[in-house]
Amino acid sequence: MSKHLNCTVILILIVFSPLMYAQQSQQTEKQNFEQEVTSQKLPHLTVALAGNWQPFNFANDKGDVVGIIPDFTQLIMAKAELSYSIERQPYWTDVLQAVETNGADITLGNSIMVGEWEKIGLLSEPFTHVPIAIATQKGTEFVEDFSTLAGKKIAIGKNYNAYYLIKDKYPEISIIEVSTTYEGLELLNQGKVFAVADVLPVILYRINNMAYSNIEIGGISPIVMDVRALISHQNKHLLPVINNAIAEISEQQRKDIMDRWLSAESHLEVHSTRFLYLILVFFVVVSIILLVIFRKPKRTL
Repeated sequence: MSKHLNCTVILILIVFSPLMYAQQSQQTEKQNFEQEVTSQKLPHLTVALAGNWQPFNFANDKGDVVGIIPDFTQLIMAKAELSYSIERQPYWTDVLQAVETNGADITLGNSIMVGEWEKIGLLSEPFTHVPIAIATQKGTEFVEDFSTLAGKKIAIGKNYNAYYLIKDKYPEISIIEVSTTYEGLELLNQGKVFAVADVLPVILYRINNMAYSNIEIGGISPIVMDVRALISHQNKHLLPVINNAIAEISEQQRKDIMDRWLSAESHLEVHSTRFLYLILVFFVVVSIILLVIFRKPKRTL
């Protein structure tokens, strides 16, 4: 009987030893990775942000960059226990260049990787979502189907996320590259383009604060932009740290930040009941997306 017992024990060891070894190797690998992240964690990060993308990020009277993105940056960095400072850049293209050339460690507000963007850095998980909309001159029929914009001139910021998203989904649209959405609205105000495209909060903010009397929201696309962080390749070890911090953001914290900067636009005069209906539908859809994505189990390193 002892012989049979010994044989059974040996058989169990033969079967389960590789599994036990594999599990131990995974734990060791995880520990080594965590040690690597800790040892490589920068004492201070430079966050590049453009100072002209209201209400996401813009300079206040003191010259400090404020808005939706700086608030999310503060929250994410606090959860990741990372110190940082914001480096203000004139335009979004300058932000991308700073990250690509290691002049900055990270930026927030990015959405997609298209073409040469892959060489710039690594994308985090999204920390919020916003729909893309267009502004048109008053009296223009509300655009429900963006495919009907084929051949029309639409002004979009050069290298903006909206630029790539619209170009990819609606290649027949004639895109006019501009430095900023403000420049695009000036062209629209002069009747030189049919519309201006950007994410909805930016369009709303610009129309309201620039007091354009002949411009209004002219349509909301079915494209919902994921807003993410973009980390330079030399700081790739920070990607899981940032993702874990994003996963810890509660729905209430996310809502508080968005409400803080968007509630001021609630008094904006809107001339289309169809717009009101569509805006309600889109924010319901975005809320559902947030519930599905951010209620997933938190990932660990």
